[in-house]
Amino acid sequence: MSSLQESVPSPEKQPAVAKDQRMLTGMRDDQAAAIRSSVERNPVVARLFERDGRTTEHMQKLLSLFGIEGCGTVEQVRDATQRQWYQAGKLRAEIIEHHAEHREQALSLLRQMGFFDAVHAESRRYEEASVLGATVVAVRKRLAFLMQEWERGVRFSRLSFLGSARPLLKDKESEAVLLNPHNAELPFPDGWTPEAALPSNEAEMMRMVLEQAEAADTPWRGENIVTDVFCSQPRQGRNANTADTLRDLQAARRTAKGDIVLVSSQPFVPFQDVLARNTLPFDCRIITVGPAGGDALPISVHLDNLAKIVYEIAARNDRKE
Repeated sequence: MSSLQESVPSPEKQPAVAKDQRMLTGMRDDQAAAIRSSVERNPVVARLFERDGRTTEHMQKLLSLFGIEGCGTVEQVRDATQRQWYQAGKLRAEIIEHHAEHREQALSLLRQMGFFDAVHAESRRYEEASVLGATVVAVRKRLAFLMQEWERGVRFSRLSFLGSARPLLKDKESEAVLLNPHNAELPFPDGWTPEAALPSNEAEMMRMVLEQAEAADTPWRGENIVTDVFCSQPRQGRNANTADTLRDLQAARRTAKGDIVLVSSQPFVPFQDVLARNTLPFDCRIITVGPAGGDALPISVHLDNLAKIVYEIAARNDRKE
């Protein structure tokens, strides 16, 4: 594989917008600045909103496809998508399809917006790589992708897994799935067995996936990599979410100054990138990367994901739970 340059430019340049272009009526200056920042830092966000806050052509077509019209500001798009697309209190794996009739049109628009494309690290060196929590299949995909990034020349001094006490899903994270050495995402040697009991929650499962990967060999074997597995506890009667796990990382890294690469997977990279920038107060650069994929997911999952992205763009650094 080819090695990275010290800084790799964004693969696509967004169209320039005239400096004197007027902001939409009713948009605050600070919100406009936050939108410009999100657009400039995240190529996929730039496919949702222009730098002045207007929806892009693709985003407008997607809104119209699902009957959302007349949204002239980011706040209006946020309110409409929170009402119609956001799936409150559900894990992504629990969301079922409600929009099968629009699947092909929606997939075409999402593909053009870049939601299924891999996102690679831009720099050669990071202080820490953090794998975000998910179901076991996604965690394996994310760790495998990070291993590929290392082989591309990406380096880091710390490796963390941002898990939680979420109970494992009986169907998607069964013993057969957990102990399948021939899984497609991150195979491990036949005969491998866990040293302790099978995992019962997300954090324990992430530790097990790391142990399986180490049994098969990791590209950083022999390197002085400090590894941590975090287990964020429930908040107010609910499982810890991504923002909670990021805050727990921040609490453990109060003096951290180096850049951080978060490892997610598509189509969730844009959301988790915007969320991280809104959540982590580090004096450092944050980038979120992840492997291609996501086009087999229900459209309802994609719409929920879009609603979360818009919410985070509108929220800026004043994130409200």
